[in-house]
Amino acid sequence: SKDVQKMEDIKGKTIGLSSLRGSEAWATTRLLDASGVKRDSYNYVVAGVSPAKVAALTRGAIGAAVLFQPSAEAAVRQGLPALATYAALRSY
Repeated sequence: SKDVQKMEDIKGKTIGLSSLRGSEAWATTRLLDASGVKRDSYNYVVAGVSPAKVAALTRGAIGAAVLFQPSAEAAVRQGLPALATYAALRSY
């Protein structure tokens, strides 16, 4: 959402994912942990595919989301911040 401008702002928020049991959740947890945001400070919720997640962000139903292209670029054009990319993670 627009009130989440940096990784630290995710604390206390809900993050929308496509699935709670896939690599999306695992990689997001690693990315947030590497940024100093511990797992017990945010929640995950299944929010559907990227267009549904953008809609949920826009209406404030979730604080952040994992978005894939082309929805990620569309979200940035709507004024939503891009907080990070999975490329920031080192190889595993």
